[in-house]
Amino acid sequence: MKIVVSEFMDETALQGVGPDVEMLYDPTLVDNRDALFSALAGACGLIVRNRTQVDKALLIAAPDLRVVGRLGVGLDNIDLDACKDRNVRVKPATGANTLSVAEYVISATLMLVRGAYTSNAAMVAGESPRNALMPQAGPWGWSALARSPAPWPNGPARLACRLPPTILFLPGTTPIGRASRVARCRTC
Repeated sequence: MKIVVSEFMDETALQGVGPDVEMLYDPTLVDNRDALFSALAGACGLIVRNRTQVDKALLIAAPDLRVVGRLGVGLDNIDLDACKDRNVRVKPATGANTLSVAEYVISATLMLVRGAYTSNAAMVAGESPRNALMPQAGPWGWSALARSPAPWPNGPARLACRLPPTILFLPGTTPIGRASRVARCRTC
């Protein structure tokens, strides 16, 4: 069985495929379509990222192709109808980067809440907007961490009150204005 990898990926991920698999890893193939077509002779699998165009011409050049693995989730570069017509399965790596995306969203949200993105000019000018960038958010919910006042001198409820109303809005609840949140914090 022959598998062609036409774009960059971590080579160590290819090491455990077994002795009966001929693995052709050549990340330069994406930039040389004729070489890619030649490499696909006898290949039953193709692993791509987002630059290799899997279209009718590629499928004609790879008559033995049975599966296209997509390192990522976008399928813009793969002609799904042409693959279906030739009985070529397309397998995106759906969910493979879920944790990384979640971490990015959380960190980007906290950076926006803290104002770090807009503080670059002040830092470059030699100012220290440290107080403006101090934590303004804490855990929220029923977890032990969220209920514990230990990490924060005034408790997490006081810090959570400083979040914008859109962060505090939960399905089935009504967001409250800043004045109401501040008043509630003073009673926390």
